[in-house]
Amino acid sequence: MRQITAAMFLVFLVSSPAAAQLITQLDPSETYIPIMQFNTGPTVCFPDGFCVTERQGIPLNALATTTQLNALSTRIDNLVTTLSTLGPQLQAFNSRLTALESQIGGINSTLVTIDSHLTSIDDDLSKALEGAALAAAVKDALPNPGDRFALRLNAAGAGGAFAGAVGFAANVAERTRIHVNYGRSESQNAVSGGVNLSFR
Repeated sequence: MRQITAAMFLVFLVSSPAAAQLITQLDPSETYIPIMQFNTGPTVCFPDGFCVTERQGIPLNALATTTQLNALSTRIDNLVTTLSTLGPQLQAFNSRLTALESQIGGINSTLVTIDSHLTSIDDDLSKALEGAALAAAVKDALPNPGDRFALRLNAAGAGGAFAGAVGFAANVAERTRIHVNYGRSESQNAVSGGVNLSFR
């Protein structure tokens, strides 16, 4: 039966319009699958370097065997099983990442609040230092004995903040003196004034 099938197949090849003479002699120890025509050209090559030439056939030893296919199927099954096992682990890891992202978001919000408080504290401290400098700079002017008017210029600093002030005083009567003072720091103003009365 095999001989009859081979003979019929050979007759079919010879009688086919696409049949042609073989370019090279076939190896009698190999088993071939004949290929009559390629649409892309007389030779087709694959990325791994394996080439098939038109009308010469494919050596069967270049094809995968049943054992190789079964081994590949087993490896694919094992890979699928491994991936199925990794699925829940990846989901758990994703959940942990989501929780960590939420915690980081909370920490970031807290840091923003702390930074805002620190900025406010720094601003308050700067104003407090300016206030201390103003308090040190604003002083009453005192006329010398026998003089009626006095002018006083002062400067002071505290913790890197500086202020300047000018004071004016006038003896309006023998025992009465009025005075006015103005001070200025980087962002604050200070004004003071009053009346000085003296008694025996």
